Amino acid sequence: MTSVSQEELNWALDLEKKVQTENHQPTAQETARYQDIAKRLQASHPAPPPSPSLRPVSQEEIDWAVALQRKIQGTRYRPTSEETARYADIFERYQAQPDSLKLTPHDPSGDSVAAAERDIEWAVDLLKRSRGGYVPTTAELKRYDAIVRIPPPAKPQAAKPKSRKK
Repeated sequence: MTSVSQEELNWALDLEKKVQTENHQPTAQETARYQDIAKRLQASHPAPPPSPSLRPVSQEEIDWAVALQRKIQGTRYRPTSEETARYADIFERYQAQPDSLKLTPHDPSGDSVAAAERDIEWAVDLLKRSRGGYVPTTAELKRYDAIVRIPPPAKPQAAKPKSRKK
């Protein structure tokens, strides 16, 4: 198998974006090309075997990874290779941790992050399956996008002056 060129990778990312944001229905030819690129990409970057000696993920790392997700989802920002590698490292270590050690990202809205745990687990499962070569359906991509899209924090409102009671 040949390696994936930057042009092919950009094409695949653009197709994903069209499917997610424009409800584009890929043709059979686009689907076949996308699957071919995904297989070659996976073959050229095999996942390392899990190591039992992985260090736990810190709260700072989780918050950094969530901030990177927001940056990517809220704009057309493309992460650098260093950011991608750091994110992948954090993600893999987080997945390898026992549940008792897993931290959750700080939620700027104040709502409970635990309320969406099942959706997050589903999204992580879809991500794992797609890394294994599975090509998600349009409906799955829409659901995934809705789960991982984190709205920007609400703008703080000006504090109302407190009246002094005497």
